[in-house]
Amino acid sequence: MSFSLEQQFMLEKPGILLSFEQLRLNFKLELRQLEHESHAMSSTLTALLQESIPIESKVQEIDSLVSRNRNLKKKMVQLREAEEMHIQRTRLRLQFINTLSQIEDLDSPEYLDWSRTRLNRLIADYMLANGYHDSAIKLCKNSDLFEMVDIDIYKRYQQILDSILRRELKEVLAWCAEHRSILKKISSTLELEIRIQRFVELVKSNKKVQAINFAKTYFGNWTKTHAGRLQQVAALLAIPYSTKISRYNEYLSDQRWDFLASLFSKTFSQVNCLSSVSILHIAIAAGLSSLKTPSCYNYEDAHNSHSFQSSAIRQCPVCTPNLSVLAQSLPYAHVTQSVIVDSLTGARLDSDNRPVALPNGHVYGIKSLIAWNEVNGTQEGYLKDPFSGKDYPSELLRKVYVV
Repeated sequence: MSFSLEQQFMLEKPGILLSFEQLRLNFKLELRQLEHESHAMSSTLTALLQESIPIESKVQEIDSLVSRNRNLKKKMVQLREAEEMHIQRTRLRLQFINTLSQIEDLDSPEYLDWSRTRLNRLIADYMLANGYHDSAIKLCKNSDLFEMVDIDIYKRYQQILDSILRRELKEVLAWCAEHRSILKKISSTLELEIRIQRFVELVKSNKKVQAINFAKTYFGNWTKTHAGRLQQVAALLAIPYSTKISRYNEYLSDQRWDFLASLFSKTFSQVNCLSSVSILHIAIAAGLSSLKTPSCYNYEDAHNSHSFQSSAIRQCPVCTPNLSVLAQSLPYAHVTQSVIVDSLTGARLDSDNRPVALPNGHVYGIKSLIAWNEVNGTQEGYLKDPFSGKDYPSELLRKVYVV
């Protein structure tokens, strides 16, 4: 069975884009460091050319420049190591998806190994995004996935998210400063909302003079695009803390911290080219939808001790207890050609294993039905229905013909 390489790439694209984005951010940080330090050193050297400066002061300034240059070198070495790490991750992820071009069949052992690696990566990504870092690290260690999963990025995400929920703004403001150019490009209001929250906290603490000074310092850059909003926020200086006016109360409510946490999560996904919906969810939904048919929900009580569900006979993943709940809201599969399979084994029904029906209408393959009854010790001359657990005389078995 063949497959489409483009369709497989859709599940790998977010991880590759994330590696590229981290590489780009690291390069910009290198450039920013060099520009800042070179400008400072150039200004210092220009000042040293003045004859009015004493020799002792010039010597101290030169020593300071040497020390500063050494610190810059250390920073650049660290950034260079981070760059090599991001390049290696990107290379491995591209090689991983390129491996598919050498696989010709979905039933081959090579594709099985490849798909198992991808599944483990998707599970690890899901656990990291939901805060299960220790479990994700164990999975990566057992499956050798450390270069395929961005543990450090998700760890920082969780740290910042937790700090917001603790009502601390220092870490998220530092993150906004690092990504200011991207935030501006995507028209994000995260930094503005964080600054507003800091202003509100000063007002709630009755530090109105500090709140006014804070507004003068940080709200100026937003007045052209959010003037009306800032005027509304500024009115909090004159509004009692116990106000019931909804447009002001929403700023003073504790629920605003949950709003900031949600806004940060959304912005973090945008900045790092991550899907707002887990890729694992997308893959499971696509798989379940491709298998779902109306007959998946036409079974009897799953709690019956002899039922398909309790005895794990049913082969359809959609019909399993846990996945059936997930699949309820998904559309049915668009099937143009039907294949009749044995509900006991999942194998196709043909002349060697012809379909037969019990008096209650349940259809099975004759070979698998007899084999199942032999294993379960059914009374001689009778056949037990694996689905309902009822016994029927063998002579009541009917052949089934499909037209």
